[in-house]
This record gives sequence, structure tokens and C-alpha cells, in this order.
Amino acid sequence: MDNDASLINVLIAPNRFFGALGAGRERIGLPALIVLVSALIAGAGAYLMASSMTIDVPDVDPAMMQLITGGGAALVVVVVMLFAWAIGSLVMHGIVKLLGGTGSFKSTLSTVGYANLPQIFAGLLTLAVFLIYHPDVNAIATAGPAALGAMAPAMAVTVIVGFVVLVWSVVIEAYGLVHAHDLPLGKALIAPAVMAIISMLFGLI
Repeated sequence: MDNDASLINVLIAPNRFFGALGAGRERIGLPALIVLVSALIAGAGAYLMASSMTIDVPDVDPAMMQLITGGGAALVVVVVMLFAWAIGSLVMHGIVKLLGGTGSFKSTLSTVGYANLPQIFAGLLTLAVFLIYHPDVNAIATAGPAALGAMAPAMAVTVIVGFVVLVWSVVIEAYGLVHAHDLPLGKALIAPAVMAIISMLFGLI
């Protein structure tokens, strides 16, 4: 493999990485693996959060209920993230085509998959916060941010890192679309920026 096409360059030199991919930008195996790992990490976080909630169901063992709740939440998150990759790529591809993009849907799907790489770091950080602090989700749901206590600074850092990662992914996607669709950077930036804004709006709902 060309050194420029080394996976580390997705993070530190995306223009060089996508320029060196050539026909490899049509392959979705590695991008799919990146998305799957990111989804599994997010699913693990969802499991920890959901299983920490207290849900009283008559005649059901609380430990079993926590397992069911956590497992269900994890499964939903993993499935939603995989669907989001496909649907988000489809929307982005449509925008790029309107802007004059010439590449295939597979190249867009691959680009978005590679751009999920920074999300793994954000997911691991969130997972670490839950493992270290074991937050009381019920208390947070009732009392709001005041219930975070010592966890508040860590959560603030997590939110900031999440925003940085979102911008980082947008940059990666933009350079990927430059090479996949033969677009100038300004036009290539539009589709990921639109998707990032949509993502943030959904995050506020």
C-alpha cells in the first residue's frame, strides 16, 4: 500500500490520503469496518447508560431488566448508526450530484465511512467517562445537570471533543468528495456541512 494511503492519513492528511486511493475509493470494506467499530463503541456506551437506569417491572428480576434494557439500547444504537451511514451518504450524494459531482454512490459511501474514524475516539472517551463515573441516569433525568456532580467537567470535555470530532469528520468528507467527485473544495464542503448541521439539530431534539 502507498504510504499516502495509510489509514493514519485519513486523520492528519485527508487530501493526500484520498488522492492516493485511486480505484480504492470504490471499495467499501474498510470504511464499513470503521463504521461498524464506531457503532459498536457507541452501542457499548448506550448499554452502560440504559442498564444503569432503574425500571421496575412486576415479576421481572431487576438485574434481568437492566440486561434487557441495556442490550436493547445497544442494538438500537448500532442499527441506527449503520442505517445513518447509508442514508446520510445517500443524501450527501444527492447534494454532491446537484453541485456537479461526477463520482459514484459507492465512492460517497466509502468517503463517509472513512470520515467516521474520528468518531471512534469520541466514542471511546464517552465510554471511559461512563466506566469511571458510573453516572446515575435516573438522578440526571430528574434533577438535570445539577446531578452530574464530579462528572460535570468530564461531560463538558466530552461535549467539546464531540464538536471537534464533528468538524474533523466534515473536513475529511470534504477532501474525500473532492477526489471522489472531481469538485473544488468549496463545493465539496457544502454537502458535509449541511449534514453536520442536520446532525446537530437532531442532537438538540
